[in-house]
Amino acid sequence: TFGDYATIAPLLVHASASEALADDAVLLAAAVHHTGGTVTCGLWPGLSHVWHAMVPDVPEARDAMAEIATFLTAHLS
Repeated sequence: TFGDYATIAPLLVHASASEALADDAVLLAAAVHHTGGTVTCGLWPGLSHVWHAMVPDVPEARDAMAEIATFLTAHLS
């Protein structure tokens, strides 16, 4: 959460709610939000770290990738 986030691009943060980095994800999102940045933070329950790599076998991985695609489409169009 250290640094200057005043000019950071829109940010999407995903973390498993049960992983060690969950608190860091929330702190990062709060820091970006505090400086007026655009941030979306999602904590996903009951998943392992980097569950996104489990596409297509894990439904939550498919859902996360769909959310990423929607976010990118919205912010890069």
